[in-house]
Amino acid sequence: MNINFDILTRALEVCSLASSVNSTTLSPGVSRRFFEDSGTDTQVIVIDEVDDVLEIAFRSTEINKWADIKTDLTIKKERTDDGNRVHGGFWSCMCSLYYPISELVSKAKRDRKKVRIYGHSLGGALGHCLSHKLYHNDLRVDSLYAFGNPRAFSRNTAREVEREYGNRIWNIWNHRDPVPEMPKLNYLHAGNVAYINRSGGILFNPTAREMSKDKSRGFWSDLFNPRIELRFMKYHGLSIYKKMINGTI
Repeated sequence: MNINFDILTRALEVCSLASSVNSTTLSPGVSRRFFEDSGTDTQVIVIDEVDDVLEIAFRSTEINKWADIKTDLTIKKERTDDGNRVHGGFWSCMCSLYYPISELVSKAKRDRKKVRIYGHSLGGALGHCLSHKLYHNDLRVDSLYAFGNPRAFSRNTAREVEREYGNRIWNIWNHRDPVPEMPKLNYLHAGNVAYINRSGGILFNPTAREMSKDKSRGFWSDLFNPRIELRFMKYHGLSIYKKMINGTI
């Protein structure tokens, strides 16, 4: 299964929606549902507008929300019910909304619909955790597209998730985004990588050495160019991913 650019562009749209809506701005109805847990400050939107697809997207990190920052910093691993080890903060947030999501996924599976999960930043990490938990409850999703997502799994768990989903998971990163390399110690990603390099092209499943070489070349050229702003976190925003991807399709 190769990356699907139609799903990729749709994932960007839904992630944008997840970051902008809430229970008061979202029009009432069964096609779009918004769930929120105030204790963990976790939000998710579930969309059932297409006949054969259910779409799920968690909201990304809100830098002005202490709960989100706390989640990102809670890097102690937590052991799941099946014995795997995951990022404690991400797992707790996902579990806080698992029940209503799983109910809709279960119904979608009974109706023979595809289930797709999207997410940016924190939302992408929560999407990874959700896909893993759904699988162990016999609710395997059809695809997961995550943008600029941090690492969520131990080495063994990452390998297990890859066995569970094969080529159904895509992580989309760009050469100036530092978040996909966090947390640094003892955490890994699962799935395929679509890496947007300095030239604007997309490399599929590049080696760590290839990505490091591309990033270092970009860093030094920018460092000695006074016209370039070295604000690396601005390259983490979803709007930057939209611009980069629209320039490569």
